[in-house]
Amino acid sequence: MNTTQESQALVVGKNVSRSFEQGGTGVQAVAPASFEIAFGDRIAIAGRSGSGKSTLLHLISGIDIPSAGDLSWPALGTREDLRPGRIAVMFQSPSLLPTLSVLENVALPLALLGVAVDRDGKALEALGLFGLEDLAGKLPEELSGGQAQRVALARAIVGQPDLVIADEPTGQVDRATGTAVMETLISWAEASGAALLIATHDQAIADRLPHGWQMDHGRLSTARQEMAL
Repeated sequence: MNTTQESQALVVGKNVSRSFEQGGTGVQAVAPASFEIAFGDRIAIAGRSGSGKSTLLHLISGIDIPSAGDLSWPALGTREDLRPGRIAVMFQSPSLLPTLSVLENVALPLALLGVAVDRDGKALEALGLFGLEDLAGKLPEELSGGQAQRVALARAIVGQPDLVIADEPTGQVDRATGTAVMETLISWAEASGAALLIATHDQAIADRLPHGWQMDHGRLSTARQEMAL
């Protein structure tokens, strides 16, 4: 990235909202919200299940489209430019491709980006950050839930994105493992300059990040506060 890009925001949302039809009734998953994410930001987003966190993450990543408002990625380009190179997403639900090995799953973003040199080596390095290199030859069905989450994180960072969005990345591991995973992710982000946006129910995890957002019944607050569970 160049200096001009670094001076621009990664993501800017102005009165962004998302509504759905459910059983013939309109449901507002995200009420009009304004926010900005800059290079190097470390943000925890908290809130009860069903509060709209995942929907907001999908909007920010460009996976979903707002019902209203303006959402842009000034330093990254258009919505079509975002993935897998500029924004990487670790989903809350299982997302590893079942027919690919762990190594092939992690190397997939590199293949999509057209990286031709040492894809497997880069994938092994990403797995090694989370202590998973010994699982490289296994299939997703052979992994525990916590192992699959960490493999998904390795896949998220392997392409050196500018923003990593992770939805409950420590939800299936114990507290000690979750802390170690977050320390690894934060250290990687500090070294690479990437921004992090982490949805979590764990206050200890949220407290590791300097910025805190809160979702409550679809309404976003970007002022740090104690998590409501």
